[in-house]
Amino acid sequence: MSKSLFTAFLIALTIGGLGFIDTLRAGAGQSVNGAPPVISSVSPISATRLQTIYIRGSGFGNTQPITMSLGDGSIDTVGGGKNMPGGGNTPVMQVNNYARNTWGSGVRDSPDTGWCSIGIFLVSWSDNEIVLGGFGSALSTTGQGEWTIMPGDPMRVVVITPI
Repeated sequence: MSKSLFTAFLIALTIGGLGFIDTLRAGAGQSVNGAPPVISSVSPISATRLQTIYIRGSGFGNTQPITMSLGDGSIDTVGGGKNMPGGGNTPVMQVNNYARNTWGSGVRDSPDTGWCSIGIFLVSWSDNEIVLGGFGSALSTTGQGEWTIMPGDPMRVVVITPI
């Protein structure tokens, strides 16, 4: 039985404030392109649904992630194990909010579930830059609704690549 290993890098930031960088690795080794992913910067994330977010760094890989449409034009990157498309051998990313109503966006981790059903608009993916066009319609910016984004919310960006 083969086991997929991944290496991940995350950056945490606050809407309207500064953040901190932390590293998270699952498994050991290097990514498919020879180096673990490193996030060097994330452009400011605002409390709006549609926005341009630049995630810059290295080691993201030039392999495009497998994606799944959520029906509103947004997508989830598809991760997980051998029962998922790509078999866990393509990169995934997620943007998480750890505020009043914890939510995550952009990742489908099993055939039947995504975290909160909030998609991302993936504009481009390269080894050194990922560009997002914001979040899907399941996200509220009014403070009303199940999942919201508000000024001051702590955010985390995670890029995971297979190794």
